[in-house]
Amino acid sequence: MKYLQFEHPTILDPKPGSPGFIVGKNWNDQEMVAAVPVIGSRTQLAIIYKGSVVKYCRNFESAKNYINKLRKNK
Repeated sequence: MKYLQFEHPTILDPKPGSPGFIVGKNWNDQEMVAAVPVIGSRTQLAIIYKGSVVKYCRNFESAKNYINKLRKNK
């Protein structure tokens, strides 16, 4: 599993929230999963799988655990 992140996610915000990340082998992977920060929240992440939001997680660790569980079931 490979995590892809921006190099400087806090460059525009002095109080950054949770960074988003993408899990997958390459950009053309159909099983790619993304965790995207929710607007208006410093900790929540939306899990996007196959083009739709499947779950909202409270923090980075719960998002990572949910993605690991999702990838094991698929």
